[in-house]
Amino acid sequence: RRARRRGCTAGGTAGDTAGVGGLVASGIFVPARGEATTRDLVHACELVQEMRHARPPPCRAYYKIEEAFARSGVRVRKDWKCVDVGASPGGWTSYLSARLSGDGPSGGGERGRVWSVDPAALSGLDPIPDNVTHLKMKAEECEGPLLADAFDRGLLGDDATVSPSRVGVGIVDLVVCDANAAPMKVAEMLSAMSRLMKPGGWLVTTFKNFCRGAAEWEREVVAGAAALARAGFERPRVYHLFSNCPQEKTLVARYVGAREE
Repeated sequence: RRARRRGCTAGGTAGDTAGVGGLVASGIFVPARGEATTRDLVHACELVQEMRHARPPPCRAYYKIEEAFARSGVRVRKDWKCVDVGASPGGWTSYLSARLSGDGPSGGGERGRVWSVDPAALSGLDPIPDNVTHLKMKAEECEGPLLADAFDRGLLGDDATVSPSRVGVGIVDLVVCDANAAPMKVAEMLSAMSRLMKPGGWLVTTFKNFCRGAAEWEREVVAGAAALARAGFERPRVYHLFSNCPQEKTLVARYVGAREE
């Protein structure tokens, strides 16, 4: 009883609930820190299972990004400009799209958008939401087309121009990646996105294990995080989420600007 009195439900707040905001927003009771019982945990898990069966996502990867934001406390704002690298089949794009505003009337208010970057189809999204642009190409090729699309939609500002050599256009608030690639390859793809990032923007990515042993895997995770830090994504937090496979870890970091060599 004491836990329930001091806890938090939809519409309420508690001082330390930032990391479970997704559960609170869904109406699931969250006890205050240090007050949870085993019964509370079981009850919350049962409610989450019921929610997932009632509203199945495009793919199970959806649960990873949902949990990553709940664990990290990062809140997606409706006006954010987001890039989903390796987006197919569309689970992470679906999550982001649902949390952003649409295009709306021309010139009316700020608009959120997701650029989904993947040569493969977004088979989990039918139809593709209005606030999603599918760039059917590799991450290393997407900067120019992404800027052109943003310019056409009036998202770069009235005085912006676009050219093949344009760099350092800070328009992206969030870049995410759940690509099926080794950590260093993922770091390489996401480092290319740094030229589009706003200072203070966020990165969420999965590091997957393509190594033969645990020690090599740990070295790959450290090396991938270091490569991202050199590109400006610092203060990383690495999680092994409940939604991760046994051979996956999720990294959340903030863009502070590229280091000077």
